Amino acid sequence: MKRKILIATILSTLVLPINVSYAAENEELLEETMSSELLDETQESQLIDDEPITEFEEDIEIEGLQKIDDTESDDSDHAVKDNPIENSNIQNRNVNVIASGRNSGGMTWVLYEDGLLELGGGSWALRNTNWDNYKSQVTSIKIIDTINPSEGSDGGFYAMFSNLPNLENIEGLENLKTEDAVSFTSMFNACNSLKTIDLSSFNTSKAKYMTKMFSGCHSVESLNLSNFDTKNVEDYESMFSECYKLSHLDLSSFNTENATIMRGMFSFCLNLQEINLSSFNTTNVKNMEFMFAHCRALKNLDLSNFNTVNVTNMSNMFFYTWKLEKIDLSSFDVRNVSNFDAFMEQANMIKTLDLSNFVTESCTTAISAFANMDSLEILHIPKWSTLKSTNHRAFFEKTPLKQISIGENFQMASYMYLRNLSNNEVWVDLNNEELSTVNLIDYHNNRGTNNVYHVEEQYTLTFDTNGGSEVSRQRSIAGKTWSVPEEPEKNGYIFAYWSIDKEGKNPYDFTAPVSSTLTLYAQYTPAYIVSIPASVNLNETNQLQVSAENYQEGKSLIISTNEKVTLISTYDPTLILEKEITKEKEYTEPAHVLEVLDTKREENTLYVQQTAEKEIAGTYEGTINFTIDFY
Repeated sequence: MKRKILIATILSTLVLPINVSYAAENEELLEETMSSELLDETQESQLIDDEPITEFEEDIEIEGLQKIDDTESDDSDHAVKDNPIENSNIQNRNVNVIASGRNSGGMTWVLYEDGLLELGGGSWALRNTNWDNYKSQVTSIKIIDTINPSEGSDGGFYAMFSNLPNLENIEGLENLKTEDAVSFTSMFNACNSLKTIDLSSFNTSKAKYMTKMFSGCHSVESLNLSNFDTKNVEDYESMFSECYKLSHLDLSSFNTENATIMRGMFSFCLNLQEINLSSFNTTNVKNMEFMFAHCRALKNLDLSNFNTVNVTNMSNMFFYTWKLEKIDLSSFDVRNVSNFDAFMEQANMIKTLDLSNFVTESCTTAISAFANMDSLEILHIPKWSTLKSTNHRAFFEKTPLKQISIGENFQMASYMYLRNLSNNEVWVDLNNEELSTVNLIDYHNNRGTNNVYHVEEQYTLTFDTNGGSEVSRQRSIAGKTWSVPEEPEKNGYIFAYWSIDKEGKNPYDFTAPVSSTLTLYAQYTPAYIVSIPASVNLNETNQLQVSAENYQEGKSLIISTNEKVTLISTYDPTLILEKEITKEKEYTEPAHVLEVLDTKREENTLYVQQTAEKEIAGTYEGTINFTIDFY
């Protein structure tokens, strides 16, 4: 029985911090220690057979623990030697221990039932960190002794507190010997419930890696990193990604001269409204992929100090920056960037984007680079090249562009999905050429020059001929003038002018610039009919002399077209000539040839019309050339 009690006592010691020393001096004290637990035979067997505890007994050497024989000992031979500071940290807590252990670096840990994870001294090592099985139960951490970084050239605190979803508080971070740490990668990664982190004691002068250091800290609202020395840091990938509640971030003290990777550095900082990057030196950075992706609350972003000459990947760099209203990228040198996929996709508030300095000679892919930008109307990319591109699919998809400037090295394609125009819109280039989206593609590619295309509303001019012959409608843009159309023909009437009202009170001036869609109404004057005696002299010129008396003042004569003249030979009345009269160029103005239908034809009569132009009444003569076939 005493042997069983002795084993149970040793095991209960093993679940305490390892730096607590015990010495078993007599049997009586051991019995007193266990008397309150009142272990029966079954409980003792369970303790002996408990595999995790037994493993701890085998794997962990307890400093200061004396070897105890299986034989009975004199009670006076045993006494407990307490370390009052260490012992108070453990035994004064009236809370059950769930698990404990020591990692391969000698660092001890104890997890209590109330969620406290207590860390003793030693060195951090990812191996044998046995609280992995209890991560969801950890709600707070207390570091009670100095912890050194892990060994090796990349020694540090890699993933030290990572994936503790319910962790709310960390006490004692000053006990971490950060001055020797090279890596802080994933140190607080996925600490979803952690609200505050006191980093005032951190010395990061030797740090090279801060990858995912705070990634997934969903509840952290602020971070004070003013004491961080980052001159040696090379990798910032996803350092602050998924810090959902972080609203302001001042990194003005950061020295990033050695940084090479900033991929996803601020991605998914959903509520980040302000960020100070004024000290950033990005000369050596090669990867900025997803750097600001899903910074959905960010309205302003000053990147004027960025040097991007060595960057090769900018895909998704500003993806889903919903509230970013404007951005100045005039300092960017993108000559080495090969990937622009989703570069600005869904940056929904930007209205104008001037990338005139972007020389994309190395670009091989730019899928959806400017797609789904709901407010973008003006895009300047005159030096963008597609010559090396393997894919520019959906380059402009669903972006309501109204103006775009592209250069000679930019080959348009239908799969870029430049916006479809409405029925009353048209693309217009610098030469006022009006183009549909389909036509623009061929037009630009065939010309091979820099050009600016903008969308204009296209107005329509329709003609109401008021019963006359049909006149084709016209389409034009603001600032141009409508073409003077052909005059409609109406039986019994002569066309006078076009008016903007049906009544004819407001004649239209075709020299006025186009400003709106318009309907014009034809205005007429009635046609006057006269009969003219005609005679023909069949001579070499084959001319018919026409003369008539006009007794109406203010009228002039017009010969009607398609009219047939019937002439009877003066020598032989049986010889009758019936030929159509045709207008020749020799016939002088203001004579206009018009057809007159529904007029009673009389033999030996040539019909002519009169116009509304004011002329003096009198005799009019005209010469009409025609050919007579001899019988």
